[in-house]
Amino acid sequence: MGLLSQNINRDEKGFTLVEILTAVTIIGILASIAIPTFTSYRSKAYNSSAITYIRTISQAQEVYWTNSQLYISAPAAYGPTASGLLPGEGADDGLGFIIGVYPIEGTDLSTGNNIGASYTAFVGHIKGNQVYATDSNNIIYWRDANASLNPGSDAIAEDATKPIPLTWGNSL
Repeated sequence: MGLLSQNINRDEKGFTLVEILTAVTIIGILASIAIPTFTSYRSKAYNSSAITYIRTISQAQEVYWTNSQLYISAPAAYGPTASGLLPGEGADDGLGFIIGVYPIEGTDLSTGNNIGASYTAFVGHIKGNQVYATDSNNIIYWRDANASLNPGSDAIAEDATKPIPLTWGNSL
C-alpha cells in the first residue's frame, strides 16, 4: 500500500511558473486592448447625452418662439435644474449648459429669464470630451473640449450673448 500512495503523489501535476506568467501576460494584453475601447464607448455615450439635450433646447426654443415670437435664456447651470430651460424641462445630471439671447428684448414673467430675438446655447457633459452649440438656425456645432476644463464647465464658460464663434466649423 505504501507504493501505491507514492505513485499517486508523483502523478500529481500543477502549473509551472512559466505557464502562470504566460496566462497573466495574455490577460494583461487583453485588458490593455479592452479598457481604452470601453473608455471610448463611455465618452461617446456621454456626448450622446449632451447632443440629446442640445436638441431638446432647440425644440423647446422653437415652442417658446411659436408662442411668443421670442427666444428665452437660461442661466449657466448643471442639470437637473429646478426650472430647466422652460418650466418642466430639466437637464440630465452631469450636463453643463448655458443659453443666452440677443438682443435682449425684455424678461419672461414666469421664469424671470431674459427673452430676445435670437439665441445661442452651449452644452457639454462633464464626463464627455466634446462641447456642443446651437442657435436660432437649429444647426448643431461641436468642438473638442478645452483640456483645462471638463466639457460641462467649458460649455458654461462660453459667451452665450452673441453668435457661435466662426471657429466652431464642425456641424452634425
